[in-house]
Amino acid sequence: MLVSGSDGPDASGDPQHWTARQPDNCYNFNERTVNVGGSEGLNDVNLRRSYPDGLPTICKKPAVKKELPLEITQYDMFDMNGKKCRNEPVKHWNRRCPTNSSLWKIVQSEAGVHCYALVDTPLPLTRNNFTHELCHVLHPDAKLASFHYDLQFGFLYPLTDRANKIIVGKVMEDGGFYWADHTPENKSFWAPSEPFLNLSEVVVHIQNIQLESAPSAGCGGRPFTRPLLKTMMMKDVKPDMKIACKVEAEPLLPCTPLPDADNMKSLNNTVCPDGWTKQRFCDNVWCYNRIPVAAAFADFVHAVEHDYCHSVYENAYLASIHCIEEHFFVQSYAPKTLIGLHIPSRHQNDTFDVKNFKWTDGTPVDFVGWNRFSIAEGDGYAPHFPPANAGNEILAHFQVYNKIADTYSGWSNKFVGYEDALCKMKAAVTQTD
Repeated sequence: MLVSGSDGPDASGDPQHWTARQPDNCYNFNERTVNVGGSEGLNDVNLRRSYPDGLPTICKKPAVKKELPLEITQYDMFDMNGKKCRNEPVKHWNRRCPTNSSLWKIVQSEAGVHCYALVDTPLPLTRNNFTHELCHVLHPDAKLASFHYDLQFGFLYPLTDRANKIIVGKVMEDGGFYWADHTPENKSFWAPSEPFLNLSEVVVHIQNIQLESAPSAGCGGRPFTRPLLKTMMMKDVKPDMKIACKVEAEPLLPCTPLPDADNMKSLNNTVCPDGWTKQRFCDNVWCYNRIPVAAAFADFVHAVEHDYCHSVYENAYLASIHCIEEHFFVQSYAPKTLIGLHIPSRHQNDTFDVKNFKWTDGTPVDFVGWNRFSIAEGDGYAPHFPPANAGNEILAHFQVYNKIADTYSGWSNKFVGYEDALCKMKAAVTQTD
């Protein structure tokens, strides 16, 4: 079993920190969280089952040195139309799916960041119509979906109960099965005894299969369910079955500018107004303050588009977020707190499109922290798309909150009013170290 820290490094191969016979993924099964088991070491647990009320969490961040100049992130750069652009590692934080459809789900894996969506299956399904053209209705570059790593099956969540009705892009050619997008088959996801059918008029679909884990020391095998691939005849495809499509996620910006970094500003030589919180994020020092929105300003135009924070504090704006550390800090504030991401009202008569989201302070949207991996918010993951007949109600999807509730993680544009706002300003320099 692979255990990784939330900050990335593999933690499974360091036995000195684990309690004896851990990690075993045994009791309560599906043990994906690690806790400190007293003085004995670390234990893998199923947090929801073993500790339904939660546990205290230990947080960690790199210390910032006191001496100036401070170290700042260095980027590889390229030129585009006379501008300096930064190259960043491909992560779901700086990628997005096609912006004009709510059907796509973003998934990061060892293969990069891809988007998956489901389309209707034409009946009867034949070799002639089972082609990439089925996916082009969503995006011209979309193809029948291939799967190469376990994480890519994450697009099924929370559609787990529908997994058995999803057809994938594996086709029969020259007596063997291949991915229709011609990507190599680096890992087999066949169910036991599959492929069972080796006929030309066959498709491959996902099915949840119950398996049993290998016994480990002091822990017998445990049953578990996972999605695997099975064959079926095309003539047996049912009307409620869907076809999985896949496209590579695109960068948020064609040219991501260099960040607003300052290696001469530290937590020791800067100051914030009384009542504000000072933090060094994204290679600069910022001040944050959560304030109530006055009732007279509690509408989209006054609270968001005209930026309530800027109305109250000359040098402040509704918070924009530009790096992972800042994102997680903003998540620590109470839910339903307005941040500066919004769609300007001039787009209220346009088709809803995620690419229209902007920060009120004018900074580039070079990072996104939507609720795309936490619990779905009733009617899906963020960003939420308005219904086709929304009319003037479309504005209710134009503002963004840090999160919708404490049980969720990530930004949401599901309307919950204009009660509180998170303001942000640059910290002022008081002295030079």
